[in-house]
Amino acid sequence: MNDGNTENRWSSDHGTIVSGKPQHIVAIVDGPKIVTFVIDGKLCDGGEILRLRMYNRYLRTSEAVAAFRAGY
Repeated sequence: MNDGNTENRWSSDHGTIVSGKPQHIVAIVDGPKIVTFVIDGKLCDGGEILRLRMYNRYLRTSEAVAAFRAGY
């Protein structure tokens, strides 16, 4: 992304973007510092998920970030 003043780049999970193949790519901007990518219906989370935690309610974005920082 480049607005003429600032440029930002991201890398995707290995093997998610294929050259020459039509793909469905969504960038979700959730606040000034959080960008999430969904490619062909798969959340790009940096690789294989090593842990999973279930909650009995939805989390606000700030709660999800705090849980990550706390090591949950």
